[in-house]
Amino acid sequence: MSYGQDIRVPHDFIYQILDDSGLISDVVFSSTRTHTLEITDIPFAKEKFGPTQKIVRTSHGLFILVEGTGRIYEVFKNEYNFQAKRIDSTIFFGNNFGAIHFAFHDTIYSFGGYGFWRYNGQLRAYLPDKHEWELVELDREVPIQIVNPMAVRSWFDHQQGRLFVVRMPGKTLGTDSVCALSMASKKWTTLGISSLSSDLSEFVQTPFGLLARAADSQRDLFYLLDFRTNRILEMNLSKAQEIRSYENSGSLMYCSDSTIVIYGNGVDKVKIGMGDFRETPKTIYEGNSETGSKSLNFKSDSLKLYFLTFALTLILGFGVGRWWTKSTKRPMDEMQLSVPTLFAKKEKDLIRLTFENSSNSLSTSIDDINRVLGLSEKGVDVQKKHRSDIIISINKKFNYITNENRPLFKKSRSQEDKRTFEFCIDFEDYARLNGLL
Repeated sequence: MSYGQDIRVPHDFIYQILDDSGLISDVVFSSTRTHTLEITDIPFAKEKFGPTQKIVRTSHGLFILVEGTGRIYEVFKNEYNFQAKRIDSTIFFGNNFGAIHFAFHDTIYSFGGYGFWRYNGQLRAYLPDKHEWELVELDREVPIQIVNPMAVRSWFDHQQGRLFVVRMPGKTLGTDSVCALSMASKKWTTLGISSLSSDLSEFVQTPFGLLARAADSQRDLFYLLDFRTNRILEMNLSKAQEIRSYENSGSLMYCSDSTIVIYGNGVDKVKIGMGDFRETPKTIYEGNSETGSKSLNFKSDSLKLYFLTFALTLILGFGVGRWWTKSTKRPMDEMQLSVPTLFAKKEKDLIRLTFENSSNSLSTSIDDINRVLGLSEKGVDVQKKHRSDIIISINKKFNYITNENRPLFKKSRSQEDKRTFEFCIDFEDYARLNGLL
């Protein structure tokens, strides 16, 4: 381990972070500022524009994390200066570039990242007693493809202990969707298909949502991404311009409770609250990529109860009606769905083709689906409706077999043509259909 490395970040900014009594959600470093620490024993870290360095604070102290290395440096003050001491024992490096770092209950976590020719969806926790990282077991792996490092990727909800991530489209990475990880259950939930504009970039994490900024041509526009309620709110212009007046190309910033602290030409503070934002009709995600249903933002428990009661009444009435009508025509045992004959021939052919492509790291295109279903010579509208009906039918039958609300066919936008979609099937899901195809 190395000791006594000088910290290049302005000392008054470090003092501000150490003295701040509020919950610090994140500390963001501009890519144009000199790195916090000078790393000399790793080749890629010595470059002028080396790996990102990020500050994370817990009640135990202030720490600097260097991406792609697994290294953690603790900040301490000697008689004359701030310096950093390396506290981890990581040996290997060159992995987990672009990982998401956050602290929860005084534990430092690292999620995702790229390295060794793949994007991973792993969660790692730093164990101070062992001076090393350890994998946290999750119910499934949710990789995030890093296309634009400034794009909106994540927000951590300290209040509810949930990590929200925006998955980017990719042939091997599944749907372009918004997912949430519960730190209590260690389980992922897919919330819906992302509807975020590619022009938005992360600005700063806040306790009530991710503050994002519009493209360069509209830099005075700030938006609050409220992942809890699936809302996008727009900051009023006067508050946005106040933030812009303190910010420059080399600014450092973080949010403490409801105050954004900005270091540009000094330490400046901007107080923000929900009153500084107005509602917009836009949402962060639409529907639900696992169930195909629309997301409803219920405003109260009473409204939830009303809708639930109404839905159950309709379902019960519809079910009784269907049973009474059909039972008068023929015995119920003749109507039982035979699982071995659940899928029609064309459905089976489509499932086999899609899985075979997925096994070879290929996606199944709309043209492939049209060919299997005999739709190639049909009109575009007929093709679209028939494809949709078949895929919905297969997904519903898959839900019936597995008793789970998630699709067999995973959909993502085509890399060659963003206007169209491609499909894939996971090996685990296909294995559950063994004997039915």
